[in-house]
Amino acid sequence: MGTKAQTLDSLRGHITSAKVLDLTFFSYDDWQKQRDSCISSILNEVSSTGPFIVRSSALSEDQQCASNAGKYTSILNVEISLLESAIEQVFSSYGDGLEAADEVLIQPMLSSVRMSGVMFTKDVSTGADYYVIEYIDGGDTTAVTSGKGLTKSHYISYVATHNKQTNPFFNKLIGLAEELKKHLRDENLDIEFAFDLQKNLYLFQVRPLRLIALDEVDTQEILLDKIRYKYELVSKPHPYLHGDGTVLGVMPDWNPAEIIGIRPRPLALSLYKEIITDGTWAYQRDNYGYKNLRSFPLLIDLIGLPYIDVRVSFNSFIPKALDDSISQKLVNYYLSRLKAEPALHDKVEFNIVFSCYTFDLNEKIQALKNFDFSDEELSTIADALKSLTNFIIHRKEGLWLKDIEKINELQKHHQRILYDSDFDEQTKIYWLIQACKRYGTLPFAGLARAAFIAVQLLNSMESIGILSSSEKGDFLGSLESVSYQMKHDICTLEKQLFLHKYGHLRPGTYDILSKRYDECADGACQGK
Repeated sequence: MGTKAQTLDSLRGHITSAKVLDLTFFSYDDWQKQRDSCISSILNEVSSTGPFIVRSSALSEDQQCASNAGKYTSILNVEISLLESAIEQVFSSYGDGLEAADEVLIQPMLSSVRMSGVMFTKDVSTGADYYVIEYIDGGDTTAVTSGKGLTKSHYISYVATHNKQTNPFFNKLIGLAEELKKHLRDENLDIEFAFDLQKNLYLFQVRPLRLIALDEVDTQEILLDKIRYKYELVSKPHPYLHGDGTVLGVMPDWNPAEIIGIRPRPLALSLYKEIITDGTWAYQRDNYGYKNLRSFPLLIDLIGLPYIDVRVSFNSFIPKALDDSISQKLVNYYLSRLKAEPALHDKVEFNIVFSCYTFDLNEKIQALKNFDFSDEELSTIADALKSLTNFIIHRKEGLWLKDIEKINELQKHHQRILYDSDFDEQTKIYWLIQACKRYGTLPFAGLARAAFIAVQLLNSMESIGILSSSEKGDFLGSLESVSYQMKHDICTLEKQLFLHKYGHLRPGTYDILSKRYDECADGACQGK
């Protein structure tokens, strides 16, 4: 492969899976010395009428060490009268690094584009053997590479290249990728393409694909086998779980995607599991009157990627008072709803699960009749949820009152372990984690449960007309939450006082490599 233009020119007439539009190209040196000849070559070799696309083809593009994809200017729909100006703009976009041998590439403008985008022959982030297709519907052929368009993504396993895909466009792209890999003797390619309205495939560009990491195929297959085995294991029927199978997700219930990210560092993932999802989460729900899931971890680690075992989560929202028959039906109903509407994965408690009593429960619960629940079963579920909710929110005996007191104890234990003891560092870490679980995350989980219930009660009051939307908003806006207090303090406290109060926080709470705010007070923190 050479420059963008040289590579395309060498492929014309040598590939059968896609068309390469007519083209001409010339260097900056040629443009400076023989401008009229360059314009003549465009009119003779590309088109005598236009419109054209004037594209960058710099020496610094499409190289093994750096692609610079989308860095330089390309100008679409250029008429003949504007060719010189467009060429000048593209050369100018190379900036101070412009060299005499840098080129521009001119082609006829493809009209009636149905779909365009880029295809990678490897997963860019891992080097794994997957075709990754990012595309956009419509006519802007630069939308994907420039980042201006709302792209879709479709992943196809390398193994599946030998099987027909249901989408004919993807079949053609796979054929093109296979042909280019053989022709260029390179397995790692970045391919820019478009389809016209007649479903003809056009090759716009092919460049070496820069990979951050490259796993061996054998290693990838071993890891995939481990993931498959683990998923099959957690999906099997279990004597202490209701539900016929499971679903794994990154956003339901304790939402690892938002809290630690979908690719957390190993220590961050380990801390999150130890402090919350291995046992503390279930301990809290058991205390609050839900099914006892204390022996089940909520988070499943699939080769470093955190997923919530949704069947375990759904079991933990079942009131203890419900018998096995109703519990089994409920969990299967929840799972079927999530499978049918996966977009609800970050809203399961508000849109799928009945986890507490609300003022509109009797109306919402009628949906269960379509899943063979009887009126008697609906009444039993509603009664169990009402009893559970009253137990949780009781003004004098509710567990949330004791949980507030536990939060106040945390600071005392922190002082005692960290400053008053003569423990070595490892021992301090152990006891700090134990104190964090008992007096931090456990009561926090309880208060968060009470907060979920409070919000659902408020929403139901709006639903049945007790509160208007504005009244509910006014009430929520009047609450002095932690975030409200922090916003107030950042506006009223001097910088050092603010950092003294909040400086212990860090953008990545569970990632100790993410600096605390008082360690980067100059604003250099990630997440500033």
